[in-house]
Amino acid sequence: STYRMSGYNTLGSRQSQTSSKTEVQDQEPKLSSKLLAGVCWQSAQQELEVAKVLVHSFPAQSVLHSHCAAEQVLKYALLETCGLNASEYCGKRAHDLIILMGQIKDRPPDVSQQRLKRLSDAFDATRYVAFPPPGGSLDPPASSFGTAQADEAYDIALLLVEWAKVTHPMYHGFAVASSSSGASNPPGVVRQI
Repeated sequence: STYRMSGYNTLGSRQSQTSSKTEVQDQEPKLSSKLLAGVCWQSAQQELEVAKVLVHSFPAQSVLHSHCAAEQVLKYALLETCGLNASEYCGKRAHDLIILMGQIKDRPPDVSQQRLKRLSDAFDATRYVAFPPPGGSLDPPASSFGTAQADEAYDIALLLVEWAKVTHPMYHGFAVASSSSGASNPPGVVRQI
């Protein structure tokens, strides 16, 4: 399939081109950013904490937040090393943990591709009923997830965070910014120290 992509050339003049989606995704420039990596790192930490709190009370939501933590920590590692393009950062490919992990050279040994795929597949399954809906009754997606799935999802996300602490130690250089009065800024505000 093809689509039209508009943009600007290096001189600032508007340009258009038609390409296949795969060609454009492969040609998209990759961005490496320690600042954006730090934001992803903090997001991963926050998502992991939320997932932990929800494991027993709201397992489906815990699975969703574990997925988000895993996604953010992988993006952190990629932004720190080889970079991400726009579709990997916030497009359809942005939520596919297999695609993100596939770009990392020093992969965590304790996270199998099968476990990562289950967590990746759960991203939509925690939020949406199958489409088109199967015959019979329609249960909310949350009813398909229990504590066992939430525990497994949390364990995967935690393994990825622990792996990133060891293999990508840049996270030590970021802290939640605070004002001179000692009060901390809203979550997600970072500064390099």
